[in-house]
Amino acid sequence: MDGSRTALGEKDTLGLYLTGHPIDEYERELKRFVSTRISDLKPSRDPQRVAGLVVGVRTMKSKRGDTMAFITLDDRTGRIEASLFGELFEQLRGQIEADQVLIVEGEVSSDEFSGGLRLRGKDVTPMVTARIRYGQAVELALDAGQINGRLIETLRDSLTPYRDEEGLPVRLQYRHPDAVGWLELADEWKVAPSDDLLLALRDVQGQDGVRLRYR
Repeated sequence: MDGSRTALGEKDTLGLYLTGHPIDEYERELKRFVSTRISDLKPSRDPQRVAGLVVGVRTMKSKRGDTMAFITLDDRTGRIEASLFGELFEQLRGQIEADQVLIVEGEVSSDEFSGGLRLRGKDVTPMVTARIRYGQAVELALDAGQINGRLIETLRDSLTPYRDEEGLPVRLQYRHPDAVGWLELADEWKVAPSDDLLLALRDVQGQDGVRLRYR
């Protein structure tokens, strides 16, 4: 995911991406959650679901004093502003920030002001929540020659900040020339499968040594 960090820096500096869109890093995963791209959206009262990178967030007060949020999503094919009102926004307060991927479902209508489309959000799912909902486990492959006290301590330190009793179990694949076996860590080591966790584990095991398995 280092490429996504470079791309985000380009967006901050130039307002556009030159070396690739950060959402490309999630392409394979997102196909499990959504089948529609932003460019495919059309006005309809039927719910539509899209995923996009948050490139803008603004809030304002309604006449009744409620806080509303307007989130600009970008999935490389286009952009759309999604509005979140009332209870939905309150549930997500503090969870939405720029440069994260969200899955948003809602009603799409024409925006007479901009001439484009707008999305009234009915359900919003952060990427880590989607992974927990549809995932099966975080898997790590360990070769027999790697296993020592230092590695175990490093893995413990990498997992600890992300422990979450509602998260995914962690499975270790033990690989030896004569045998291969699986070990699932105790429930107390369930983790929230965030990008930061996956990056931390890949720093230890390498890109191919860490896998998020889906059902």
